[in-house]
Amino acid sequence: MKIKHFLLFLTAFTLLTVSCDDDNENEGNGGSIPEGALPSKEFSPNSLNDEPYAESAVKYVTQGEDNAPFQSIEFLPDGHYLMMADKGLFAKSGKVSVAVSGNRLNIAKRGNRLAIKPATTRSGDETVSFGKGNEYGTYTKSGDNKYVLSSGAVLEIIEETGSNSTISYLDRNGIISTVYVNTAEKTVDDATRSLCRTWNINSIEFWGYVNSAYMAYVKQTISNGKAKTEIKFSPNFDEELEMDDFIDVDSEAAYQVVFTSYGTYIVSYLDGETELALWNWTDKSQGILHYEDNKGYDYDYDWLGECTVRFAGKQMRIYEDYTDIEGGLTCRIIGVNTLTAKH
Repeated sequence: MKIKHFLLFLTAFTLLTVSCDDDNENEGNGGSIPEGALPSKEFSPNSLNDEPYAESAVKYVTQGEDNAPFQSIEFLPDGHYLMMADKGLFAKSGKVSVAVSGNRLNIAKRGNRLAIKPATTRSGDETVSFGKGNEYGTYTKSGDNKYVLSSGAVLEIIEETGSNSTISYLDRNGIISTVYVNTAEKTVDDATRSLCRTWNINSIEFWGYVNSAYMAYVKQTISNGKAKTEIKFSPNFDEELEMDDFIDVDSEAAYQVVFTSYGTYIVSYLDGETELALWNWTDKSQGILHYEDNKGYDYDYDWLGECTVRFAGKQMRIYEDYTDIEGGLTCRIIGVNTLTAKH
């Protein structure tokens, strides 16, 4: 069974290879799970203040116009916008697999990390382009009806009738289009309101076990624009092994993630890349969500894509717990992401 991990999607960890000695499987910590590595049984939403642009947050979707300058545009409550012009950008994603080869456990990214992995370019105005008119940037509100985008484009609402609107869109090249849009329905329950905001990533941890024996612990801490990574091995490891044999500590560390109430999430990396994919609740009452749910695509492998969220004050923790059985070995990965609300 192939398994994807939100944990590894957020981190710089491209390869974790853990050696396993079946004769010493009870060494290490004897298989005990550290306190705090698993989520609490009860799920309670938080009660944080609204983000600065909460009153302006909305998503407009074009009414079946193939020639429209965009298909949808989300104005997020943190002051960013996400414009999608090419629906095909949400393509089949890569995957992260748990596999055993001989006596080694491999946790490796296979192919792309995300549902969307285009080459991104960032302009001087801090607008990120994913190509084909898909972009992510900042906006300001001018009056009640005008949105000024960091790309230089301007969107102005001409007329509103219920959930239908007519807007004028002035692109960066000075071309004006009249677009008919619907206002997308926004989920406003307590659980979604708690999750959907901008989060700074503080740390990412995971523990590896084989046949219940503790094998390795990895922690990455993000602070002041830098990532610091540490790894601790069980006594079963060859002393000649080093951190660089297991993880790439310098590239692609994520520092921020944004969840939107319209089912999108956006991740920013220290190397300047920005990526995005989809999410939805699978058990809202328990705080369990499903990520990279690309509707309309058939996967050629099995994956869970589920994680559990818990809130405490301005903090959120994202938990993952996966078990895979191959070659007579039971491999388990437990991960915890700790984040703090930006606003």
